[in-house]
Amino acid sequence: MRSPLQSVQGNVVINIIRLDNARPRRDAENWSESLGAYNFYPGSDRLDASLALAVRFGFDGRDRLRRTVEAIDRELGCGPYHYRYSGADKEEGCFLACTFWMVEAKILLDQPEAASRAFTEAIGGLAPTAGVYPEMIDPASGRYLGNMPQGLTHLAIIQALMSLQARRG
Repeated sequence: MRSPLQSVQGNVVINIIRLDNARPRRDAENWSESLGAYNFYPGSDRLDASLALAVRFGFDGRDRLRRTVEAIDRELGCGPYHYRYSGADKEEGCFLACTFWMVEAKILLDQPEAASRAFTEAIGGLAPTAGVYPEMIDPASGRYLGNMPQGLTHLAIIQALMSLQARRG
């Protein structure tokens, strides 16, 4: 039986691979001119922050990926954190893994200063702990929400740190 973490990671990776293998269709159906970004699903004008992972997986079209990351920052960002998708702010807190996926995407898109600043602000906003972080955070109060500890958050933090270190040499 798959754990919820494996399911989430597997679904994100499978969707990105499907999109990359169907590039002509993807570019026609999943690009929103009104958003200036790849959208949540074909025909929508909603964003999904997990698209930041497309940069890691070598998704083609760096200009569109850069524009998508900028749109995610603009539309889903709240302080140093990010909501998972359009409308999530009405349902839940900011999803910490998405925030750190954005850090990694910025590094890979040659924006190391922005990535370093985003990482520092996000980590600095988290309450001092023994290195145990939750699934989500209320961006207004800093209160931890969701599952605690959350492995996906920890993996995203580690990956972002490794990318920052690799960039610094």
